Amino acid sequence: MNKESQAQIYLASQRGRSETGIYRSFHTFNFGKFRESTRGPFLSLNALNDETLAAGKTASHVAVDDALVCVIPLVGSVDYASGEQPPKNVYPGNCELFFAMKGSRISFHNPFDEDLINYLTLWLKPHAVQHTTIRNEFDLDRHMNSLVHVLAIKGVDIFIGKFRGRVTIGYTLHNKNSGLFALVIEGAVEFENRLLQQRDGLSLMDETKVEFESLSAESIVLLVEMRVHII
Repeated sequence: MNKESQAQIYLASQRGRSETGIYRSFHTFNFGKFRESTRGPFLSLNALNDETLAAGKTASHVAVDDALVCVIPLVGSVDYASGEQPPKNVYPGNCELFFAMKGSRISFHNPFDEDLINYLTLWLKPHAVQHTTIRNEFDLDRHMNSLVHVLAIKGVDIFIGKFRGRVTIGYTLHNKNSGLFALVIEGAVEFENRLLQQRDGLSLMDETKVEFESLSAESIVLLVEMRVHII
């Protein structure tokens, strides 16, 4: 297969959607009742959800399989609880990874009285990493125009960066047997000659180095590098 066949774009406009009067979630990959043949998992990344929750409200999911869930707040802080564990608060500039056992209920709560919150959840295959909680802090403004390594677990590395307009960034994969998933959180980016708008995603295989250019005054990009085979 050539390089072109190893890439897939996930347009934001074609994401799945779950919505109630208090909650809305856009699904880049299959999740819940959303099922599309081209939106299956990419390597260790089973799901990526862009979630908005009304003030003072709670939304919950039941884990259909064991999973590592990474929470990245974008607007406002979010409280989460998994199974019988007490709630924890995660706020912008932090990401938190926790283990969710198959069949357990995971709840997310908006602690504010008036404001909506918006956060990302990444659902990862746990492999040999279980029963763990990891929280890392990061400052995108302090590290403007560079990728910040916000999380590392077995076979998976997650980076986030904020970039000014017309800045070009190169990224060399840590392992030749890795794949890469990119999500444009804010702005617009040209990624390996492909135009990605806000909340568009891109998966790439058989690459050792990639390059992207910020086309907006400020763009925010999420990268997830994943090993193809994790022992």
